[in-house]
Amino acid sequence: MSSINFLNGNWFDFVSQIQETSNEPIMIRKKYVFFYLCANGSMQCRKMETETLSDRLLSDFFNANFINIRVYMGNLSDSDTLQKLKSALNVEVETYPLTLFLNHQGKVVHQVTGDFSPNGLISEAKIALSLKFNWI
Repeated sequence: MSSINFLNGNWFDFVSQIQETSNEPIMIRKKYVFFYLCANGSMQCRKMETETLSDRLLSDFFNANFINIRVYMGNLSDSDTLQKLKSALNVEVETYPLTLFLNHQGKVVHQVTGDFSPNGLISEAKIALSLKFNWI
């Protein structure tokens, strides 16, 4: 079983680095960002974790095409996280899971909520990537 390679560390720092374009490996590859926000108690999030994000085809596709960031909600710092999402990405979180696709400059180009099948999430990712090819 393959899995998505999510970056380890503070998501806000990663997004800030991307937005500042100071991270040369990211800029050289011009990869988009798959930003996955989930809540510990959400059944939809559990389903995404066990059935979708662990799918080999999906994992291979996302690892090849995206920088992957996952944020778990349900901790004491949630209000801080929600505030940072609003200020950094201009995103209001209303439901989980929330999936954002950011361009290589850290701007949200596509956003979806809810759980998806592996093929459904790949289709959403392709919509985001199609914007990449149209904006170059």
